[in-house]
Amino acid sequence: MSKHVEGLNLEKRTAFAILLAVLYFGIQGMAQPYRRVTFDQTAHQSMVLVEAREELGAEHVADGFFDGYIGGGKLSGELIGEAVQGLKTENLLGLRYGGSALLRLAWRGEGNYLLFGVGHERHVEAVFSKDLFQVYFQGNQAFEGKTALLHPLEFNRTDYSFAKVGFERQSTSYFLSGNLGLATGSQYRNLVTDRGSLFTAVYGREVELELALEDHSWDGNHSIVWNGEALGFLVDAEAGWKWSSGLIGAGIRNVGFIDWQNKVRNRVYDTVYSYTGIEISEVLDSFAFDLKGQDVIASDFAKTDVLTNVRTNIPGEWCVWIRQGFLDNRWLWTGAYGSYFADNARPFYSIRSTLYILPGLYAGASYGRGAYSLADLGLHAGILLGGRIGLHGHWDSIGHLLGKAGKLSRIGGVVCSISL
Repeated sequence: MSKHVEGLNLEKRTAFAILLAVLYFGIQGMAQPYRRVTFDQTAHQSMVLVEAREELGAEHVADGFFDGYIGGGKLSGELIGEAVQGLKTENLLGLRYGGSALLRLAWRGEGNYLLFGVGHERHVEAVFSKDLFQVYFQGNQAFEGKTALLHPLEFNRTDYSFAKVGFERQSTSYFLSGNLGLATGSQYRNLVTDRGSLFTAVYGREVELELALEDHSWDGNHSIVWNGEALGFLVDAEAGWKWSSGLIGAGIRNVGFIDWQNKVRNRVYDTVYSYTGIEISEVLDSFAFDLKGQDVIASDFAKTDVLTNVRTNIPGEWCVWIRQGFLDNRWLWTGAYGSYFADNARPFYSIRSTLYILPGLYAGASYGRGAYSLADLGLHAGILLGGRIGLHGHWDSIGHLLGKAGKLSRIGGVVCSISL
């Protein structure tokens, strides 16, 4: 009797959903001047600013497949087959989201401000092989008499909240600001394979699994408001020069570390299992079960299982940007280039054109690439209500809205600014 898997049950979707970073709706970060322009009415006043932004991308994961998988609908064999064909030997998916609020208070003279900020961030990266994807969604039948490569498999996740205080200086010829903050972690996961393969003999009479994997997972408090078990520090810094029709600047954001204080569980797996006359799904159960974060695993599968202390760098970012105005500064062009302090992130860039239709209304278009997605077109707009409330929005993945044939890309956000 042939021993093949035609697919995995719905409960096991949870494991691979982690690899695909299933939470794709989100918000992120403090205000980023290369993405947002301001209104003259709020340029030199105290203000409250609330921002929400997300970035989700994968160069080789089909957008239509991702929507169907996350939506819980039935995935057709054709859709899965097209998704497999679009993958490379090694694939990367990235997710970055969070939310923040900033209070900017005028202090001791024009152009001086005190800054107070709070927020929460999540950063996820997943690296996975084409063979692993195919085995999970199509089973092992395609690998009869062959070896499926489960390596590379890498998953990194960091969730943290922060509170910051700082100072900002604005003049007619320059600007600078800095923040110092306390960070508190709520979730950490780092999973890396050194090797991994799955051999299926002809007719499925024998299955051999080889796996060398190390998994660090947070085993402490998961509170996002305050967590005294995982503390650290972070800094922001920004500076630049202005002229009558433009500016140039550079900055870093959320650069620092978190000490997870002996509450990280370290599991090491290094084994070769051979099975004869048994369903492959039974081989993968323990592996998938552990990816879901459960503590109950086969005792002979984990070679090491201890609590340890880990200090990790916060996945902050750096960026440089330049802005030039035309038509009495009613038409602005902005270029930006930067990167995240993360293991697999690529540099991102954007070129944005913005037209002030009225003093309190602007709209524009952009072209750029995210840290995890292909280059795409975008749109942005803003409006000032009652001279005090500014609403800003941008969506940098118009290709996603135009059709489902493209690769996964969701980059967008909103900002609300209120003058005091």
